[in-house]
Amino acid sequence: MNELNWIIEPLTLLAQGLSLFTVLTAVLYLLQRLVFSLMSANLGGKSVYISAVIGTPVHELSHALACILFTHKIKKIVFFNPDGHGTLGYVNHSYNSLNPWQVLGNFFIGIAPLFGGLLVVYLLTLLLLPDGDSLLKLLALSSQSNLTDYSFSAAVELMHNLWVVLLTNYQREPLTVLLWFYLSASVSLHLSPSPEDLKGGFSGFLCFLLLIISGHLCSSYFDVPYLDYLSLQHLGSRLNPIAVLYLICIVLALTLFIVMLLIKGFLLLIRS
Repeated sequence: MNELNWIIEPLTLLAQGLSLFTVLTAVLYLLQRLVFSLMSANLGGKSVYISAVIGTPVHELSHALACILFTHKIKKIVFFNPDGHGTLGYVNHSYNSLNPWQVLGNFFIGIAPLFGGLLVVYLLTLLLLPDGDSLLKLLALSSQSNLTDYSFSAAVELMHNLWVVLLTNYQREPLTVLLWFYLSASVSLHLSPSPEDLKGGFSGFLCFLLLIISGHLCSSYFDVPYLDYLSLQHLGSRLNPIAVLYLICIVLALTLFIVMLLIKGFLLLIRS
């Protein structure tokens, strides 16, 4: 077992650092699927376009920017063009399979919408909400904890506090808040990578794991300051401030889910 510690230890630290980020993105993804399912059932399949016309271009632009960062060749970008078979937009790109940087890029290109979408929601909150700073500061207070430090009651309390701030903003400038809600919710519902995105990034993910293990070994055996800063022990403290911003997206998606349930109940009542 000792021979495997050099692999197990960095992977364990990676899992711990990503725990909060992974759980929040998984919750958001589940809510997205539920909202889309109810929208299609209640309002028809094309109702998804109401949010997709905003969210899909942000999703595809995130892929494209990551392609540029990892020097992939972009062949074609379609920001929004539904084909009737579930494809709303896409980025066709190619890379050199012998170039480690470009292979690694497959992973980050695949998950790029998670960060690109979150950045857009952050900017919308900062620019459109009358008291957006208060909302972001509220989230910042919760950003230093790991997943194990959160309880269900604490999460519910934080969600409640987020709602209070949003309702206060709505009372001050209802039209602006509604615009923020529409734009932010549209982005939130389309920031998760598609199965094709994840499938295409598998080789890059393996390269990423190899890089993580190698970096951890270097930081463990060599006294290099920047390697210590980049070490896995600090991963949670760097990612958690980003991860908790997903609570905004979760609140928006949860609100839409409740609205869709109410619409479904109303339609069932009418039909009966």
